[in-house]
Amino acid sequence: MGKMRVNKENIELVLSENLGEGFRIVYEDGQISPAIEWVDWVQLSEDENDIQVVVNFEDDSEKVFSKGVALSQIWHEDA
Repeated sequence: MGKMRVNKENIELVLSENLGEGFRIVYEDGQISPAIEWVDWVQLSEDENDIQVVVNFEDDSEKVFSKGVALSQIWHEDA
C-alpha cells in the first residue's frame, strides 16, 4: 500500500458490502489498498444482518469489515 495523489472526484462512498471488484479502498489516512479481486459475505449467525465482509486483494491479502461500514473506493485505473 502506498500514498498516492488521487482525483477526489473519482472516489465513491460505499458500504462495505457494496465494495466492487477492480476497485481499491481509499482509507481515511490517504493509504490505498491493492485492487479488490473478490468480496465474500460470511453469515455469522441466524441473524441475516450478522454478516462479515471479507475483501480479497490482488496481492493475496485480505481485510475483514463489518456489514454497513462506510468506506471510500476508487477504480484501480484512477488511483
